[in-house]
Amino acid sequence: FKAMSAQSVSLGAESSTSAARHPQLLGGALNDYACGGDAVSKWLSQESVAEALHVKTGVSGMHYNWGPYNISGDLRPLYKKLAQKYHILIYSGDTDACVPYVGTETWTRELGFDVKDSWKPWMAQHMTRPGYQRAGYRVKYETPQGGQFTFATVQGAGHMVPTYKPHFALTLLQNFLAGEF
Repeated sequence: FKAMSAQSVSLGAESSTSAARHPQLLGGALNDYACGGDAVSKWLSQESVAEALHVKTGVSGMHYNWGPYNISGDLRPLYKKLAQKYHILIYSGDTDACVPYVGTETWTRELGFDVKDSWKPWMAQHMTRPGYQRAGYRVKYETPQGGQFTFATVQGAGHMVPTYKPHFALTLLQNFLAGEF
């Protein structure tokens, strides 16, 4: 493991990582590292890291089409249009390493809707004892034509929220369908 940690990857101030956009997140916190960008690629491309991980270099591997933007284009205008007419719920697991919630929170906020009900926790009934527990946080936006747009996080859930937190996912959906979200 010494070979893997001996090298560090530095990202310049021009980086578009969440650490560059949110410098308050840095400074001695648990898992204090720059998220996103090309930090992981730079780290993995180091010979000492490849050797420590026992992976071959210079061979073609899995190819991943970065999307859906490269496939579908920018879908934010579509969401903005749909939210004018319909109630929409967007949610993210707060431990999702594939699509971190901070990115989803950014694009939902940047749609430019007025905040109807600011960030607050949402609750779900506890599974093993009486009472409720925090299941995540949510913010509600109001659209000019009377639609409603909500972004919610699901505490402790990864990319596939219903798989990781089925009870929270069900409560989230029930709250949305009941008009509480």
